[in-house]
Amino acid sequence: MSVLSKTRTQRATGQGRNYAFRMFFILVLWVAQALTARAQIPLTADEAERANQLFEHGTPGGRLACTIDRRMPAMDFAFRFDAGFVARYPIPQFHGKKSVVDIIARVTPEGGVPVFFGEYITLPAIPANVYPGGTRIELSGGFSVGEGRYQVAVLTVDDLGR
Repeated sequence: MSVLSKTRTQRATGQGRNYAFRMFFILVLWVAQALTARAQIPLTADEAERANQLFEHGTPGGRLACTIDRRMPAMDFAFRFDAGFVARYPIPQFHGKKSVVDIIARVTPEGGVPVFFGEYITLPAIPANVYPGGTRIELSGGFSVGEGRYQVAVLTVDDLGR
């Protein structure tokens, strides 16, 4: 093996290790973020009023690209019915900068008063070259429900007001 080909092999191996290290580092950041995220909690009366305005009138900053899918109610080990949703966001729309995404759920029992739940997630800056187009972020939320029928609406807003 020539010295030149050995150097190319070492360089390629080094780049592979570099890429693996970057991916591992990003994975560690994501796990740390998930562990430190605020739990979904009921909103205060003032927060619920602002959230209701967003549900009724929309956001001032345009649309945030996302899809929201429901999770059908399922019984847990404590014999409660848990329902929820999964929100998926394309990464490129966050432009490689740190972002905050609020997720608000309005749960209204049939013939009852709506209850608002919320959480916010701080997304780290993700360089576009690490996650090429088509890759997305998935965030989920959930709540327990009793017997009956419920209407659930979910709204997500980022720090740009989309």
